[in-house]
Amino acid sequence: MSVVYPGVSQPPPPYDPPPPWIPVEERIHNRNYNSNLQMFLPRTVILKRLKAADTLGFNIRGGKEHNFPFFVSKVMPDSEASRLGILEGDQIVKVNGIDFDTLDHAE
Repeated sequence: MSVVYPGVSQPPPPYDPPPPWIPVEERIHNRNYNSNLQMFLPRTVILKRLKAADTLGFNIRGGKEHNFPFFVSKVMPDSEASRLGILEGDQIVKVNGIDFDTLDHAE
């Protein structure tokens, strides 16, 4: 069986399933649970390259041609991106004043 994604040349990228549900009474003592909602608010990260050839230290997936927003798919260990707290799964919303919601991946 094949799945058809209207207007999309290829299916969206695969993602890990969500973590298991944690009962309320177990959340406070569970290291996998964090009730700090601050982590879900938009934040600004200033990441600079010294040379044009320098890498940013992370990979992204998504783009208008996939009907999917841009997300960080990998953060390189010991990179500037890692030190600044960029995480896999972070959504890229804007870079240098350019909104990413209308860009193709190649752009």
